[in-house]
Amino acid sequence: MGERGEEPDLLVVHPAVAYYLYQVGMLTFSTAALTSAGAVTWGGGGVGIGAKEVGQFAGCKVIVDEAVNTVAPGTGGHITEYYCYLLKAGTIMEGVQQDLRIEADRNILSKQNVLSVDYHTAYHVMGTKWVDAGDNPTNANLATANKWSATYNVDLIPAVQITVNTPLDTTTI
Repeated sequence: MGERGEEPDLLVVHPAVAYYLYQVGMLTFSTAALTSAGAVTWGGGGVGIGAKEVGQFAGCKVIVDEAVNTVAPGTGGHITEYYCYLLKAGTIMEGVQQDLRIEADRNILSKQNVLSVDYHTAYHVMGTKWVDAGDNPTNANLATANKWSATYNVDLIPAVQITVNTPLDTTTI
């Protein structure tokens, strides 16, 4: 992102990462001797936060979504690594293919109401485009990097992928 590195103000994370951030934000500690070798005492004081959701972290609004990708990186260490995305607000836009349609009906014999909702939307990172000729891509196709290209200089797209793991995932390979 070059000189625009301070613009991102959103952090999109998996719930496992969000709850680790929650844990970090809720615990307070101090060392007894204020030295690097001093004992750590947990829970001293308190931060006065009553809500359990992660709303802000490091100056960014946090969006928690289980659909954020995870990967199994290799043969050692944590089994799961999580992709997080640092974005500027407005980088991801929602496209509506057709209007929301709602239909309702009543089955009088069974005394049941039926409601059907139909909507078609897609989310898109501004500054990128789909370059594959195929229609109706699968999730595997959408995850393939060479099927996408930038529409302008990639330094102008305010999005960064960060790969992390969390101590809440204690399983190892």
